Amino acid sequence: MKDVNEKIDLTVGTDTKITGNLESKGSIRIDGHINGNIECSGMLIIGEKGWIKGDIKASKGIIGGKVKGNITINDYLELNATSNVDGDISTTLLQVDKGANFNGNCIMGKTPTPKVKKD
Repeated sequence: MKDVNEKIDLTVGTDTKITGNLESKGSIRIDGHINGNIECSGMLIIGEKGWIKGDIKASKGIIGGKVKGNITINDYLELNATSNVDGDISTTLLQVDKGANFNGNCIMGKTPTPKVKKD
């Protein structure tokens, strides 16, 4: 899955910090810090120095950095060896590389649906 050739519509650089939600109909690469939710119709790539504090929804995803929040991916999700995810994952297909750190629950299937937490 690392051979994905996606056109990146938005890049958040390493020296960039964004507070607030981010929405895109295209693909996004994040190497900086986002404190907010992300919704992406295309591929979401989080580089090794990328840091997200918020929930993520995307079509496809590759994570190499840190995520603190729940992740919902429609197609496939890849956690690289440098990734650190603290939250629940809902996806159709998941690849976890040796060395990846994932703390949370995972739901997989043709139509992933995250569980609703009861108070």
